[in-house]
Amino acid sequence: MKKEKNSLDSLEALYEKKIAILTELGANLKRQLEILNFGDGEGAAKLSFQNEKFLQTLNIIDEKISNIGENSPQNSKLIFLSEKIFSLSDETRNVHSKVSILFERSLGALKKELNEFQVKRQVQKYLRNRDMIWKNPTC
Repeated sequence: MKKEKNSLDSLEALYEKKIAILTELGANLKRQLEILNFGDGEGAAKLSFQNEKFLQTLNIIDEKISNIGENSPQNSKLIFLSEKIFSLSDETRNVHSKVSILFERSLGALKKELNEFQVKRQVQKYLRNRDMIWKNPTC
C-alpha cells in the first residue's frame, strides 16, 4: 500500500511538472507567434532553441511517467491532471501549427530576397565584365 502511495505521489509530481513545462512551452510559442507577426523571423528562431529544450525535458518526464505509471492505479487527481495535460498539449499544438505557417512564410520571403540579391549581383558582375570588354582594344 505504501509503494502505491509513493508511486501515486511521484506520478502526481511528474504530471504537475509536465503541466508546468507545457505551460512554459505554450507561452514561449505565443511569444514566437507575436514576434513572427511583426516579421522578425530571426528573433523567433532564437526562441525555437528554447522550445527544443522544453521538448527534451518533456520526453524525459514522459519516460519517467511511463516507467512509474504502468503498475500504478489511477485516482481522481491523476485523471484531472491528465485532462489538463491533454488540453495544454492540444492548445500548444494549435499555436505551434500557426508558428510553423508563419515560419514558412518568413522563409519564403527570405528566399525571395536572397534570390533578388543574387540576381542583382550577377547583373552587376555581367555589366562590369561587359564594360571591361568594350574598354579593351581587342577587335
